[in-house]
Amino acid sequence: MTLAGYLSRIEQGLPINFEAFLKRLPKEVARRHRQCFDTQAVGKDRWYVRCNDPDVWTHLLEAAEVPFDRTSAAWLGDSHRSQTAVTYLLVYHSMLTDERPDVVYIAPERYLHGFNPKPTALLIENEENFFRFEEMLRVASSFSGGNVTLDNTDVLLGGGNRVTRALCLDWLATYQRVLCAFDYDRGGLSMFRSVSRRLGEKAEFLQPASWDEFQALFKRMPADTDAFRNAIALAEELGFSDLAQTFRKTGRFMEQEVFLESQDE
Repeated sequence: MTLAGYLSRIEQGLPINFEAFLKRLPKEVARRHRQCFDTQAVGKDRWYVRCNDPDVWTHLLEAAEVPFDRTSAAWLGDSHRSQTAVTYLLVYHSMLTDERPDVVYIAPERYLHGFNPKPTALLIENEENFFRFEEMLRVASSFSGGNVTLDNTDVLLGGGNRVTRALCLDWLATYQRVLCAFDYDRGGLSMFRSVSRRLGEKAEFLQPASWDEFQALFKRMPADTDAFRNAIALAEELGFSDLAQTFRKTGRFMEQEVFLESQDE
């Protein structure tokens, strides 16, 4: 399988042969693959893989010599060697009448949606939190110091690397404010860095004024020492010194699903 094929399967959430994938990586990425990828074994020679660094992901797409579009890729024998010319995001907004989220169709310089966007977007990384958006709105209100509701905010599913695509970032730039509810780890911080590079001060990383009372929620062990050190370095680079210090104190990361557990207690 080509590098592009592996990248396509990763993006679709499908398991891959990780050892074979490593052989396809550029040497500079392969040397630090433990820093760049989280893996979960699901069978013999089968692993779920997640790239924690959107910059590395972009580099890999370029290294795979991705064609201009999927049509030209198909003529080369593999349409999955290219991202689609359009994309989408799932959204909860005030005009919905049941539990089903709406879809935003995003193409270059063309956006289709059946609602009037609010001034603020709450961008949620993980599906469980997205579908329990009312609880996340309460968390966002608490952390941002304001009343974050569907009256003033649209709730979007970030979906990992999807939201760092240029098309998605272009559409997000139409909002006045984008609250980013990402995991408190290297991956979440890397995503925020990519979003903030495009959106500037519009992008806000959702976190409390002080992490002191939340330290018990840092429960996930880092995959390795490099992942831990990189997360601390990223937090400091982004100006989140309190979060960096919390990493040091707890020695762990925090996944945003823990907020839902704490809300239930």
